[in-house]
Amino acid sequence: METSSKRRRPQRSPSPVYKLDDDDDSYEPYIPVEKRRKEKLAKLSTWGTNPEQRARKQQEEIDDREDIQREEEISREKARVERTLLMEAQEVHMKKSAEDSKKTETEKAEEADAEILEAIKSRRKLASDMELAKGIQYTEPLKTSWRPPKYIGERSLEQNQKIRDKYHILVDGEDIPPPIEHFVDMKIPHPILDYLKANRIVTPTPIQLQGIPTAFSGRDIIGIAFTGSGKTLAFCLPLIMMSLEEEMKLPFVRGEGPVGIILCPSRELANQTYENVVAWCAALFKEGKYPQLNTLLCIGGISMNEQSHVMSKGLHIVVATPGRLIDMLEKKRFTFNNCKYLCMDEADRMIDLGFEDDVRNIMSFFKVRIRAVNNH
Repeated sequence: METSSKRRRPQRSPSPVYKLDDDDDSYEPYIPVEKRRKEKLAKLSTWGTNPEQRARKQQEEIDDREDIQREEEISREKARVERTLLMEAQEVHMKKSAEDSKKTETEKAEEADAEILEAIKSRRKLASDMELAKGIQYTEPLKTSWRPPKYIGERSLEQNQKIRDKYHILVDGEDIPPPIEHFVDMKIPHPILDYLKANRIVTPTPIQLQGIPTAFSGRDIIGIAFTGSGKTLAFCLPLIMMSLEEEMKLPFVRGEGPVGIILCPSRELANQTYENVVAWCAALFKEGKYPQLNTLLCIGGISMNEQSHVMSKGLHIVVATPGRLIDMLEKKRFTFNNCKYLCMDEADRMIDLGFEDDVRNIMSFFKVRIRAVNNH
């Protein structure tokens, strides 16, 4: 049987039909650029034939000229004032430079200290909200058991002032404790003295020989000294001695303490202070004559669980930054019911960084009279 199959050709799409003669009314004939330009100029030239348009145009030109003149006068006046202020500033700077060149380094340092003290006096009293609200003022220093050696306590005011002049120490206040030139006369335990000697710290620096006896006496103090002058020892040693005295009276148990708090503006400074305090407390405990003092580092960026072994005991010293300390106090991880000592390291920097409200908040947690130590 014969079969036949035919292939079907694919159907192509119809070819487009182009309409050559477009009768659409929307078609616009092309106009050369030159012709369009001439028509535009002709149209603009007809505006001048209308009197109202011509008057309006003249008035606009007059207004434009007046605005330009006014702006030029303002610019000239502004430039004249700027030149005058610049000349005055240059004259003041030159005069001040000439005066500064005649001053000695001592006079410059005294002026800088006076400016800092004046700035401190102008600030609002740094106290807790309760003290400010009730108008509480403390007139008596914190009572301590420390007393200077008899021969130092019997020195006259003139003799004490000679020692201060010898070390260029400036003091301001009433009934200022005498300066002490040797660590031994400060009645510091021998393990700490041996540790200081091992680290080549033999004689106290000016801030130490006046600041440590002042803090030992229970007085509030604001200390201003150069970087590297030993301020850390000046405010840590009184806290260590106070904690040691409290621990030897009655050992601390879990939930008690701290005796004192050291506030620092940054984590780095707090960590450095913490390491120094731990080293001095370890030297004190090493000989076995004195009890162990527990120190807690309370800063952001570290887990407090890592220091659970410290939290499980009585706290003596806390080194902290303001933010983390407030968090711990609000969570009631510890309280300030028995805290007597507050130190603000680099207090001026702490206030400049905006921690003033935090410091006031921290001070509202205190329940007893505290000893305040501020260092700049």
